[in-house]
Amino acid sequence: MTRKSQQQANNELKRIGLTRARAARDVALRSINKILHIANDAVINPENRPTLEARIISLDQLVITFNNEQKQILSVLAETDEIDEFIRIDENVTETMQSVCDQINVIVAKLKPNNPIATPRNNNSQTSVQSLVLPRIEIPKFDGNIIEWCSFRDMFTSLVHVNEHYTDIERFHYLLCYLLGPALTVVKAVPLTADNYAIAWNALKDRYDNKRLLITAHIEKLFAFAPLTKESPASLSLFVNTFRENVSAIQALGVSDVAGFLLFYIGSRVIDPMTRQLFESTIAKNQIPDLNSLLEFVSQRCNVLENVGSGYGISCAGNNGEALGKTTNKKIQGKKFEKTSLAAVTPAKSKKCLFCGHPHLIYKCFGFRKQPTGSRRDFVSKNQLCFVCLNSGHMSNACPTSYTCRTCSGRHSTLLHLTNDTTKSSTGKTNDNSERSTTSCSTAQFSGITRTETTVLLGTVVVRVRDNTGSLQAVRAVLDSGSQVSAMTVDCVNRLGLTRRKCPVEVIGLSQQPVTTVKGQTNFNFFPVQVDAPEFTVTNVFVLPRIMSTMPNRVLPAEVRDRYRHLVFADPKFDQPAPVDMLIGGDLYPSVIQSRADVIHTEGLPSAMNTQLGWVIIGALQDSAHTQLTSLSISTTPLFEHG
Repeated sequence: MTRKSQQQANNELKRIGLTRARAARDVALRSINKILHIANDAVINPENRPTLEARIISLDQLVITFNNEQKQILSVLAETDEIDEFIRIDENVTETMQSVCDQINVIVAKLKPNNPIATPRNNNSQTSVQSLVLPRIEIPKFDGNIIEWCSFRDMFTSLVHVNEHYTDIERFHYLLCYLLGPALTVVKAVPLTADNYAIAWNALKDRYDNKRLLITAHIEKLFAFAPLTKESPASLSLFVNTFRENVSAIQALGVSDVAGFLLFYIGSRVIDPMTRQLFESTIAKNQIPDLNSLLEFVSQRCNVLENVGSGYGISCAGNNGEALGKTTNKKIQGKKFEKTSLAAVTPAKSKKCLFCGHPHLIYKCFGFRKQPTGSRRDFVSKNQLCFVCLNSGHMSNACPTSYTCRTCSGRHSTLLHLTNDTTKSSTGKTNDNSERSTTSCSTAQFSGITRTETTVLLGTVVVRVRDNTGSLQAVRAVLDSGSQVSAMTVDCVNRLGLTRRKCPVEVIGLSQQPVTTVKGQTNFNFFPVQVDAPEFTVTNVFVLPRIMSTMPNRVLPAEVRDRYRHLVFADPKFDQPAPVDMLIGGDLYPSVIQSRADVIHTEGLPSAMNTQLGWVIIGALQDSAHTQLTSLSISTTPLFEHG
């Protein structure tokens, strides 16, 4: 199916939904008109007032149905940019419904002194009538969307929880019926007994009765409001209603200074994840922090980091004798610049030269510099020094410096550079594997065999990404907090029809190696696979040809799924090897994780962690048998041939 035909099919489905919504709305309006006719007849014929009393009970539900369908109509027309049609055809229907309801209320008020239809009843008949009416009241089901928690909690409490007509086992049954998705997971494992109802209800309240989380959700809804591109009464009304509704909800939750909390929210989003986690650990569950408390904590954290680093000096130096600890600007291929901060800390006292024993660095040692290159390399290899910075404690493949040879730009010290003449006389004398694997002036080889007794499982999730036509498509992603950026494969970007743009920054991978296969950046929105909220807006996602191999690399034992079978998985096929098209890095990781997320640990098995996308299985699996042998082989091509 071409993109054009797919767009036509989507428009046709929207039109069908629009017709259905208008039909359901008109049915509700006709039922409201019938109640008006019964009310008018009850004024003339008092014997018909019991009929009015029976029908008036359903009026509120009919109005709710009418409004819901009217909202659906407005949503469909807004998506197709046909708001004028709503104003021309549908807006007057709302006024008609309101006029009919007003007439009904006037008639009921007139009949009140003679036959109190709507007066409260506090006798046994009230309980009996309420018991019959309650099952017909539609309590909206709660799927874990924190925005809907307060309305669900208040409605369920008033209609079920405090209703003395119901027993605890009946309340528990109703509670299970009105829960979906992650919310159902919270109480699903609790056995269905009368004694456990209070436990289940309190567990649900403990999970979602989080004032701070509720306020943040309303703030995020304001930030997620799409900019208006066209002036119209409907769009401006939507703007006013959205902001009034969410600001009122924030104030109702106890935030008197909404502007102050907005500043705190903005500040908390731009600090690094580690500082954010440390700050959140100092805040009580329902405490409302402000910007001043955040600034004070960050200032204290800054003092701590400065004090911890004040007793250390910089002693590691490179080929040109410049000390580390300063920021350098390095020109990268293609007129791009990478700003690299280099630091290596050691006790501030001077080190003795390993070659002569005097208090200076080895690259400054006159005796060491007089030695032939082959002898210098032998000495460095024998004393297990780094071939890049000539310091001990690490090999060249883990050297924190960015220095290279000034002669050949290889990854080694200039003092250890081999010329053609020295290469002939020194072949076979050096055996530092780290140097061989990193320098570009000599042949680098490594081979070996590894066997592991554990399988480390990265958490995988399935999300629904909105493509260029507005449809949602399933994409398998992996959670990796060790990555500073998020990424998506080229094939996935093409399949979704997303727009790519040039990448203005340099991407650095493991061992500070530049990633030269970046195919640009893109933006998109995605949702969990089970529910329609929350919505995540992702910007500046890197596009790569390939992210990783299949995850997991083999089928997991059945005991992993059996252990967590009561959970709703973010990836229903987490235990089956499958490709990964998206990487959720450290820039999105905190948003995906639940506040004070639940984690279930099992010895010998991966852990289960609750996220906004569902339960993620992550961690190490202790295998009962060794995994297969894996042969490793690495080689590089020299820049010149050894003579």
